[in-house]
Amino acid sequence: MPSNPFFQAAYCQPPRVLGVQLRPFSLGHLLLLEGLGNPFVAWGTGSRAELFAAVLVCSRTMAENGRVLFGGRLPLWRLVWWALRWPERRIGPERDAFVRYLADYTATPEHWESESDGKGFRAPWQYHFVLVLCREFGMGWAEAWNAPVALARCCYDTWAETQGDKSLISPEEQDGIRFLNSQPGVEQ
Repeated sequence: MPSNPFFQAAYCQPPRVLGVQLRPFSLGHLLLLEGLGNPFVAWGTGSRAELFAAVLVCSRTMAENGRVLFGGRLPLWRLVWWALRWPERRIGPERDAFVRYLADYTATPEHWESESDGKGFRAPWQYHFVLVLCREFGMGWAEAWNAPVALARCCYDTWAETQGDKSLISPEEQDGIRFLNSQPGVEQ
């Protein structure tokens, strides 16, 4: 994908992993995987079982995940059959594809470091993004939770800029920084 996170956020397409078509990696997926302690969202790696769990989560909407977790059932025979179709020797490329998927959907604009007062979000940041998507962009609750992470961040950053936030680094500034950092003798 191009290095422009705004372009990537608008046009990123989800892959098939472990034979399952994933949905765009959303705010709801991230919140659920973090809540379940799935290591793929923190470290980009995990066990075979954690990969299968992450793929199941990322193949559903937030509402579908809620139904499965809190009342629905996954037939055990289906899960066993699915796992048996993927012997260990075939897992490596699938794991790599899933990690690329996460990276593609979490590539967000960079910001200048600021001398802030240390006050960050107290609520999970995903809720702030959902609030802005609903209030400022007219999305419904479900649509906002299913919004891709990078796209939600770009919308949030665009809104923040209209509110006076000057911390966003433009793609042109990012290219200039990369160029300067690639020059011999320039301190990074």
